[in-house]
Amino acid sequence: ISLGSSQDCNGQSNSLISNLSNSKKRKGPTLNMDSVRSIQSLPKRQCTEYLNTLHSSVDEYKKWASGQVDLYERLLGEAQVKNKQIELERDAACKELKESNDCKFDEDDILEKLKRMGGLNRISLVSKNGVCTNPNICRQLYGFRDFEFCVDFLETAFEIKYEEPIQSTISAGYNKGLTDIEQCLLTLVPVYTNTRWGYDILGLMFGVASVSTVGDYIIKWMPLLGERGDMMSSLLMFMDEDSYETLEPKSYKEVGLRKVGALVDGKDFLTETARVDRVINCAQASNKMHASAFRILTWSLACGAVMERTAAFLGRASEKGLMNTWGSLGRLLFPLLYLILGDKGFDNTAGCYTNYNTTLHPSFLTNAQFSKEQVNHNIHVCQKRYSCEVVYSRVTGVGKLSGVFRKEWFPHFESLVGWAHGRANLCYGYLQEVDKD
Repeated sequence: ISLGSSQDCNGQSNSLISNLSNSKKRKGPTLNMDSVRSIQSLPKRQCTEYLNTLHSSVDEYKKWASGQVDLYERLLGEAQVKNKQIELERDAACKELKESNDCKFDEDDILEKLKRMGGLNRISLVSKNGVCTNPNICRQLYGFRDFEFCVDFLETAFEIKYEEPIQSTISAGYNKGLTDIEQCLLTLVPVYTNTRWGYDILGLMFGVASVSTVGDYIIKWMPLLGERGDMMSSLLMFMDEDSYETLEPKSYKEVGLRKVGALVDGKDFLTETARVDRVINCAQASNKMHASAFRILTWSLACGAVMERTAAFLGRASEKGLMNTWGSLGRLLFPLLYLILGDKGFDNTAGCYTNYNTTLHPSFLTNAQFSKEQVNHNIHVCQKRYSCEVVYSRVTGVGKLSGVFRKEWFPHFESLVGWAHGRANLCYGYLQEVDKD
């Protein structure tokens, strides 16, 4: 902005002010007499001279006062001109800046900058060309390596519609909150990151100011995630003998393992200890972990697909006790004469299955009871059980289930386990090659 004209005005004003300050103040004409009668008492000649002198003093004072008035008027006028010119220049500068901003930053440009600026905000987290174009970031936040696939899966699984966000924060009012898919994505962030972020941090990321609103979103979507996960992992009721034969691994046939219905294994999840109730405190104690835990059992196919699981129990419940409870509900229906592979902890559990399926667990005694060939065969059989361990590795890929599970998330544990088992069946191929012949 050019300020030359203002500087010229400043110079002139300064010179006038200097002249004004240098001029000596004058007093008006004064009478040297006590009263008018004193003047009248003078001789005529002296009275005339005195009055002439007084008249001339008054004239001089009028001229001086008139000059002072002119000087002040000039100063006031120039100050008004100066202020007016400054206002015009300021208005012109504001108009120029506004036009420049309107030209450079339209709505699309602002959204694009928010998507690519690298920070975690509602625009960059939900947009298809935001930060989740990086597969590692997408996997850490939402559990999927491909954000496009993640969005398509959520749209199909929950029958919701994806919409590109156009605001970094939500506004107050009816139907002004996050969309359904944004609420679901917000719920997935603490599930996979397993951080100590509170609802206030999650709200800050997705532009939600209210902590209670974030809590409502999670309470709404966690059971739905668990339900969809159980749908993807509860396959036992749909299995028949043809399905088992089709999915029988080639490596099982090579070692003589035929008609294997499932691999069973148990998993303890470390948890914080509930100290407000002594009974629950004791019931959480796990003999495996020697700490507080929740315990579940999982049945998976030999090729690695999860087909059944128990609900979560407190860690003090034995694995056989869990199996008896689950079998009493008629949930363990495998075809007749099919085997179940398990470790020694599941010995003598055939009575838990509806069709009394035998549990096979290899033995490794080193005395003369087994020959060298039998021991080697048992080792090969045991090695085929690695797929059930990989299943639990996939389950704990849900970050919230790794490490020590926090008390404030206890109400959501069952939903998390259901979602984790469903995700273990999603996006993966066979763990052991299936014989296609």
